[in-house]
Amino acid sequence: MSDTNSSVRASIFEVISKIGNFKKFSIPISPLFEGLADSDDNVRNFSVLALEKYYNEEPNSINIDKIINKIDSQNLQSLNSVLSLLSKLWECNPEKILTTFLIFIKFNDSELKTRISNNIVDNFKKNPNLILDKLIRVKDESKYISKGIISKTITKISKEHPNDVIPNLIEYLSSNDKEVKLNVISSLDGLIEDYIDLINLNSIINLFQDDSDNEVKKGASQFISEISRIKPLALKPVFRSQFPCFQHTEIFFLDYLQQRPEQSIHHQLIL
Repeated sequence: MSDTNSSVRASIFEVISKIGNFKKFSIPISPLFEGLADSDDNVRNFSVLALEKYYNEEPNSINIDKIINKIDSQNLQSLNSVLSLLSKLWECNPEKILTTFLIFIKFNDSELKTRISNNIVDNFKKNPNLILDKLIRVKDESKYISKGIISKTITKISKEHPNDVIPNLIEYLSSNDKEVKLNVISSLDGLIEDYIDLINLNSIINLFQDDSDNEVKKGASQFISEISRIKPLALKPVFRSQFPCFQHTEIFFLDYLQQRPEQSIHHQLIL
């Protein structure tokens, strides 16, 4: 397994990943760990598969900390391999693996962000409450207009599990944490077209009216503006309950919103 030819090592690791029987054949795993940092794609990929096979045969031998310690943040290829292995071993320690994912999802590499996001989405059903609660509290690198990876991930999860996740997101709007509310608003924006019926618009209006943070108010106003552009009729019952003065002019008001989407809803409502 220490052959200097990478194609030979890759072939050996591939065979190991298929046949296993580590104890029977006294197969050492240290070369497989070294393979995670190899410069050859095939060596790294088959190292991951072989280690997954080993841990399936010897679950008591799994040491998540040892695997995490193999991460070299300066070696993006190796980092991807280790994170791929951690995703396969998710159920061994979901919280520790998720914490690791959320550290590296902030790295300035779009491919890495996407990989980690997909890993989180893939494992969501196994630990939905843990994942949503941890994810929603991570400060996103961008806000409403340009979606960050956190809100994109939450939106993807929500689209796969709308009936379970969207009501939970609405509940998070009552949080005292500004970043949580901004993440929720940004995530819900990607759900307007298909899941408007599951979004409690009164909660968004309440943020716009009552929240003390201007950034949250702005996010809420932009969200309402987006609804007025995509699903304007969804705002009718909200206006009836929140703005009684529009009882007899709501249709004209909705037309006005649609015709002036570029203007802040904050100014529109004042008008």
